[in-house]
Amino acid sequence: MLSRFLFFLLLLSTFSSFANSSGLILNFPNKLSVLPLHDGPYALIKRIDLIRNAKQSIELEYFIFNDDLSGKIIIEELIKAAKRGVRVRLLLDALMVKGKLTPFHIHQIKKHKIQIRYYNDGALIRAINAQYRDHRKLFIVDNEHLIIGGRNIANEYFDLDERYNFLDRDIYVKGDIAQKSRELFNLFWEAAPSQNVLRPSKPTLEMLHLMSSSGSARSRLLKKYRSELHTWKMKVKKAKKFLKPHSLVRKTLKGLRNKIQPKYEQFLEKNKLFCNKPMIVSDPPLIGPSNDNKRKLRGAVYERLKSAKENILIDSPYFILTHGSDDMMKDILKRGVNVELLTNGIYSTDALPVASVFNFYLDEWIDAGLKPTVFGGKREEDVSYILDRVKPTRWGTHSKSIVFDEDSVMIGTFNFDPRSAFYSAEISLFCDNSKELADDTRKNIIKRMSNGKKIETKEDAEKYRFENVSTMKKMGYYLISPLSLLFQRLL
Repeated sequence: MLSRFLFFLLLLSTFSSFANSSGLILNFPNKLSVLPLHDGPYALIKRIDLIRNAKQSIELEYFIFNDDLSGKIIIEELIKAAKRGVRVRLLLDALMVKGKLTPFHIHQIKKHKIQIRYYNDGALIRAINAQYRDHRKLFIVDNEHLIIGGRNIANEYFDLDERYNFLDRDIYVKGDIAQKSRELFNLFWEAAPSQNVLRPSKPTLEMLHLMSSSGSARSRLLKKYRSELHTWKMKVKKAKKFLKPHSLVRKTLKGLRNKIQPKYEQFLEKNKLFCNKPMIVSDPPLIGPSNDNKRKLRGAVYERLKSAKENILIDSPYFILTHGSDDMMKDILKRGVNVELLTNGIYSTDALPVASVFNFYLDEWIDAGLKPTVFGGKREEDVSYILDRVKPTRWGTHSKSIVFDEDSVMIGTFNFDPRSAFYSAEISLFCDNSKELADDTRKNIIKRMSNGKKIETKEDAEKYRFENVSTMKKMGYYLISPLSLLFQRLL
């Protein structure tokens, strides 16, 4: 993603902390009804249904929220909900959102009584502060319904992009857990890094300054003013256009209703699962390396890994371990625990720097006993598409899930990379003593593995490294690899 290249190029500077909140670990005594959302169209239908049936409140928290087709659909539904009197709040990470849902877009959306804040909208020149993002994904409705997982709001997460799409995973949870998750949302909403969004004022021309200037200076002032005014008006026009009804939105909703809804109804009947001993772990809204010891999710994930007795199955789009977690994983492998990994290869990845670092250490991991599978970039055949033109696109895995032994599972936002370990605020749901849910997640990951290449030897790693990779991407891979290794702590 673009964010990785931005972070990759930022130089380190001074840092500060915005908040003093501690992370939260939420345990729930009762089992909860859950619905795994492995497929993008089902995940979109569920979100639309929840918005349409909302009665009191909707809270959305996302790292990415694009002004594309999926963004249009969700915003349109949220506006309808707000008109019914539902309180709607959106908390969006500024780095990735500000160029898509700009302050001009947000100004127009707020007219419909929707509240929106940016998280960490600081200057990028404050490089260390800029590293600390809100990578959490929460979708909360009426203190009763929760969706948590890897998906952002963008076409590629719902099988709608014509060039590149993600296989991802969310989980819908019903019960008191939603109310507690809303408290976690409020913690971030009210934290100092979260700020209201203001549209830039309309450019003005200072007449006194203009009249007192010389002819050439006056001409430059007028030219600058006209250019700034034109740009401002074009941004206003674009933002207004985003909220206007669009034929592709209607076509997509029709496709969901006619092609996907019947299968979705059958899916609901077959997937009545439960999360026993549910626990949500979230990092706090803290910025700066001085708060590293206050992070919660990293420790929770590592403790689960160390406690595994026989099997660990990891589905992560990126696999770059830090010094501490590298040693931990090698110790786990030495104990004889079977560790399998599904991650992206060069063809299927959206982040070449990450792929280059993964491949640099791949031989070492094979020797240590890790059993990696790199996703091949193709989608299985037995799926339905909302839009037919999406069928031939390239695919990558974006899920953040782990199955521990036979009956425990984690689904959330935590990647195996330094960003999730040290910089980004993350959140995940853990379910213990939940064999049916663990089996369902394992089955889906293995299905995705069947569309990849299992790397059993160093020869396999060499053989499959550049499969389907274009010459231009291969050149880019070699060019960026040395720099990627040098700055791998920022990936």
